[in-house]
Amino acid sequence: MHKIRFILISLTLLTMSLPLLAGSLIQPRIIGGVESEPNAWPYMTALMSKVLSVTVAQKSYQASYLRGSPLTLFSGRLVDCGLALGPCADVRGNICLIQRGNNTFAEKVRNCEAGGGIGAIIYNNVSGTFLGTLQNAVTGIPVVSVSDEAGTGLRDAIGEVASFGYSDLIIPTESFCGATWIGDVWVLTAAHCVSDTEPEAIMVNVGGHDLRRDQENVIAVTEVLVHERYDPDGINNDIALLRLERAPQGVMPISIAPNELLDAAIRANAPGYMLGRGQQEPVAPGEDAPATPVEYVLFEVAIPLVSNEECARAMEQILGTDQPSPVTDAMICAGRPEGNVGTCFGDSGGPMIVFDGNTPYLGGITSWGIGCAQPGLYDVMTRVPYFKADIDKTIAAKVRSTDSNSDFGNDTTTTSGEKDNRFGIGGFSPLLLMALGWLRRRRLATAIRIAALACLPVLTLTGCQLTAAGLNSHQSSDMKKLETLRAIDISRDGVEITVISTGCTAARDFQLALTPRQDVVELAVYRTRPDLCRRAPKPVTLLLPWRDDARFPEQKVRILNPVSPAVAQ
Repeated sequence: MHKIRFILISLTLLTMSLPLLAGSLIQPRIIGGVESEPNAWPYMTALMSKVLSVTVAQKSYQASYLRGSPLTLFSGRLVDCGLALGPCADVRGNICLIQRGNNTFAEKVRNCEAGGGIGAIIYNNVSGTFLGTLQNAVTGIPVVSVSDEAGTGLRDAIGEVASFGYSDLIIPTESFCGATWIGDVWVLTAAHCVSDTEPEAIMVNVGGHDLRRDQENVIAVTEVLVHERYDPDGINNDIALLRLERAPQGVMPISIAPNELLDAAIRANAPGYMLGRGQQEPVAPGEDAPATPVEYVLFEVAIPLVSNEECARAMEQILGTDQPSPVTDAMICAGRPEGNVGTCFGDSGGPMIVFDGNTPYLGGITSWGIGCAQPGLYDVMTRVPYFKADIDKTIAAKVRSTDSNSDFGNDTTTTSGEKDNRFGIGGFSPLLLMALGWLRRRRLATAIRIAALACLPVLTLTGCQLTAAGLNSHQSSDMKKLETLRAIDISRDGVEITVISTGCTAARDFQLALTPRQDVVELAVYRTRPDLCRRAPKPVTLLLPWRDDARFPEQKVRILNPVSPAVAQ
């Protein structure tokens, strides 16, 4: 059956290489593949985000944590605090409902706390939702943002009990990454898919072909175990175990491939079957992820495996050879010299399947690549057999003691409830985050918020003034790309940016550039390394510290980067 499928896929790929008239008749799938048959890959798993929502008077409103907020849930009576320009009245033990505007989010939260509030909901003062940050303000209460429309509904429910938490609904039913069920309550995925995610925020769909209909095995995640040696800088050891609330029913798991089988498949350039619901159009190196959504249904493509040596040579031509080889023994590669087939954004964490006769085995996990389906480049996957001993040891430890939380890839055991968050935000370690937080509490200038694609009036600050110009293009020969920003915040501690990331973006990947002009200093934020991972795109906030060659300016600053959407307070 699978051999027949491979012949059909090969014929499809051959047809795509014919003249444009013939190629135009074929709709690209997972880049160059086809829609899978229902039930063909029963172990294929989709990772989906639960919706965070505020519920009051039997109505729910989607909400998001403000950056810097404690990630805790809350419930209490809803009290209208207006703009929270002073301590909120009559809110002790309850929830502050606050309108955005006039003062900073941090000031609003302090005034909620001063009144005894246990949580704050900030609603937009313009149409739509917004991103926000507490600027590392010291706060012990959770803070979430909602749209202006939600704010109207919440104001009508003042005095009612409001609760904030994860909804059991998954809206929309789209996956941000793939995964693979390996038996019992265990699923394997890429570490970069879940290293910044709490288990209660994830649901999985095991074996479903169409996520809108096939929901027999939609299961909660109870534990996320990222490999102890996961390195987000080199995207190495990119593997994580997820523990499910229960085992799936009516579907079959897959076994991990023996090393010998995988080595033989590579030598023979045998096909690896890649599965996913991600982007379906090729993406050039360094290009942003397109805005097209991931798919509801599952797609597959057969791609020849290649040696790590060939793969590394191709990658080094773009990434450079001044660093250690980007392709390690913990990785495996696949691709075609002419490109036009492969995985893309949204396919991360999904399986690469190899066959021994008619028996499928899990050989790899979709991890990273340069662009998508590019000629002369390859898809890079985590080599799953390399971690077989670590996987078995971790699962065995869990079976022996459900009260322990064994680190994946380490012999040590920690107490229940602890989670390794070393790479939770932009690749920062906890010590570095604490240091940055201490620096930011010594802020000497008020935060600057820039509105989208528009020239704002000059804002007078302590030692700094700002103007903003939305320039659609500005290139520098010695820098790769002017980054499109979702938000920007400037202080003496650095430049905080919110960008769209597909999983491996960190502060190290950006460079600040200051250019003195007659009456202003132009500030540009350049991306110096493409986002190599293949998770579905989502916003990520990073702090870029000032350096000797780009110091905090003492005069007006013009931001060259496009900023969208508006996030001004």
